[in-house]
Amino acid sequence: MAWTQLENKCKSTCTLLSRSRGRFAFRHQFSFLRLRPHSKMYGNQPYPQPGAQPPPYGGGGGSGKPAQVCLSWVPASNGQVPPRAVQVGTQSDGSPVYVSRARHGNELIPAKLVQGHGHVCLPYGGKEHLVQQYEVLCDSGMPCFGCGWAWAPCQGFNVPPNAIIGGHTDRNEPLYIGKGFVNGDAAAGKVYSPHQCAYFSWGGAEHSSKQFEILVAM
Repeated sequence: MAWTQLENKCKSTCTLLSRSRGRFAFRHQFSFLRLRPHSKMYGNQPYPQPGAQPPPYGGGGGSGKPAQVCLSWVPASNGQVPPRAVQVGTQSDGSPVYVSRARHGNELIPAKLVQGHGHVCLPYGGKEHLVQQYEVLCDSGMPCFGCGWAWAPCQGFNVPPNAIIGGHTDRNEPLYIGKGFVNGDAAAGKVYSPHQCAYFSWGGAEHSSKQFEILVAM
């Protein structure tokens, strides 16, 4: 059947009932969408065929390459340290220190987790806050594909474009992950770019520092 004939058969008029000055008026037009032949819908391209092979990585033969998820936040509590937790160093007594984060009010704040302690320590409002429910940053990458993250010195306080966001403020501003030292102890904490410094918790207080490294994706 020709397309024009099919289009004519697909057009119809249906009648809806309405009241107008005591008489019944009937009028409502309804038309189906105009059908397009295959050549007009797809140009010179054939219909997609079942079982067709997907395009290569990068989409349609582009230059992209596969990527693995190299870091994951693992829920933990009461001092638990999940396998492959990201370590930033040790304290003066030799206790390992790991990257963690926890909620404080409406903020999600990067913090430190010290092996053997039953909580994480996060810096906020000039104080060190202890939180028992938290997440620990773990290396979830496959070693055969290399490491997908690194610590980069923050020079002149230019946050690298590939810096990894570890949390947010109550205004949904990004908080990055920093590592440094406070009184000889390794620490993990938050980097807030408008203040041009990192914040670490130690000894019950919040300490700011301009000497630190920031976690970046590779």
